[in-house]
Amino acid sequence: MYIVSAVLLFPACALLWLAWLHKIKSENVPSDSRWRAYSMVASLIAASCATLIEIGFVVSWFHNGGSPHGMDPSPGLWKTLGPAFRSTMIATVVLAIFGKGKPRIYVLGWTATILVGITLIFMLEMD
Repeated sequence: MYIVSAVLLFPACALLWLAWLHKIKSENVPSDSRWRAYSMVASLIAASCATLIEIGFVVSWFHNGGSPHGMDPSPGLWKTLGPAFRSTMIATVVLAIFGKGKPRIYVLGWTATILVGITLIFMLEMD
């Protein structure tokens, strides 16, 4: 399941990489609203942290036995990382809404992609 998880979370990582590339390229363009640019950078940082947290959650979840029958596995790091991922995901979306530029589209796409990836990981685990 580790390999399947990596494959399903790869598109989210690729979208995040593209968002960072577009943000770095657009850094030289002068802007009237600096706070929107700062909001976009904060959103990208939060999305990067959320991605790492989610990867840690999935690894910890499967290391502690997973949940093949819909029950919780033994306690582990995943219990702490779940709420942390949720809050960083919400912060990412809110900051991206206030952000400016093309990276905003990539971050919102990242949100959808990582949620679909997580759902598919848990659906495949139940199978």
